[in-house]
Amino acid sequence: MMVRRGQNRVRRLVRDRQGVVSVEFALVAMPFLMLVIAILELGIMILQESVMYGALEEGARELRTGVVQKANDPETKFRETICANLHSLMDCGDVVWDVRKFTKYADVNLDDLQTGSDGLPSNVIFDPGGAREITSIRIYSLYNFVTPFLETLFDDGTNGRLLMYTAVVKGEPWD
Repeated sequence: MMVRRGQNRVRRLVRDRQGVVSVEFALVAMPFLMLVIAILELGIMILQESVMYGALEEGARELRTGVVQKANDPETKFRETICANLHSLMDCGDVVWDVRKFTKYADVNLDDLQTGSDGLPSNVIFDPGGAREITSIRIYSLYNFVTPFLETLFDDGTNGRLLMYTAVVKGEPWD
């Protein structure tokens, strides 16, 4: 008798559909919210990449035309150009650049990347080329993810994702 009563209760519970939507929503809500957050975070990372690219292009243009080299302090002028073109979307302190000169394109050799403890390149120099010389400009920033599974997916060994752009320009004959 007790067994039948227990079986009947279990059957009624299995047939009862009230509250199913609430349970299903509870199961789906967390993965859905994580997906939305991941999409937003990837959008922010791509926005930062675009801003970095624009700053690099402007800095490369000023190196190519000799504006940076003619300044009293070329490195400060280059820093001002890069930082002004980050449009307050990124902190200038989070961006590192490497500027090197070469005499011909065949000599362009971009050293292997050596990162420091902060995940940013540590072997950077500022040595812009002159008129008619070739200059390589590399710009770096480290993006740290908030979403745990994105950090695992995109981690490149730098405790985040190292964003990098490179430009190689030849100085115009400004002299």
